[in-house]
Amino acid sequence: MALSYQEAANAAVVLNYGAGTQAIVAGLNTLKLPGGQRNIIEVKQFRETSRQFAGQASRTNLEFGGAAVFNDPGQLQLKTYFDANTKFGPVGHANGECRIYLNGTSSTLLSSDFMAPDTANDSESVYQVTAYDFPSVDSEGIFPFTSGLAVGGRYAFFTVHKTAATIAFVEGGAGADTITDSGSGFVTAGFTAGMTLIVEGTASNDGIYLIDTVIAGTITLTTAMDLADESAGTSFTLHGGK
Repeated sequence: MALSYQEAANAAVVLNYGAGTQAIVAGLNTLKLPGGQRNIIEVKQFRETSRQFAGQASRTNLEFGGAAVFNDPGQLQLKTYFDANTKFGPVGHANGECRIYLNGTSSTLLSSDFMAPDTANDSESVYQVTAYDFPSVDSEGIFPFTSGLAVGGRYAFFTVHKTAATIAFVEGGAGADTITDSGSGFVTAGFTAGMTLIVEGTASNDGIYLIDTVIAGTITLTTAMDLADESAGTSFTLHGGK
């Protein structure tokens, strides 16, 4: 049986994604993704075997570190966020979009897997910098650097990607809005019902949405989502995640 695993050689923290000030944090050699845990509640009674239940849930932070690069735009942006206790991260956020890339390089970001706040399911989801620190330099003579992000809400891993000039956007009026593909490639690409969808590269429809249904040539969004009519002909990019 073939091994299944996720390589992390090109993992990266990208700040201000898509803006003129986009920066990949330099010097990283460790990155711990956030997870979650629930408190264990134990109920005891005399002469009875105790029972345990899962209680309140909490999320763990995203942590990363490596070598300090004092003039690096990415590390300096983290300092700016930390000093001001800034909230940032979601698609279209006024303080900048942040993506945590699981693979890929600066030239392949459109087709690389990443983690991002899932504001389609949790409108309050944001990041905040919890640490911007330089532990003691060691005998190797390298200044270390550590940082972390509090994940304030739901997030998704975006692992399905499609860029094509055959994609169009249809405002559905009283009905649901749809995204169409004259090449009928949505199912093959891996998009499924219930996914969170990020759209980029358009004139009017960049944003984050929820998928209701998918067939080969049509993605139908949930009724709360709103698109503007936009014809195919220019390459648009879709990212699907859960």
